[in-house]
Amino acid sequence: PFAGAVGPAALRFFASNIL
Repeated sequence: PFAGAVGPAALRFFASNIL
């Protein structure tokens, strides 16, 4: 279940955190 979240979801989460 985490494999799917590690895709675009993680990227968006990190991007939102950085911004």
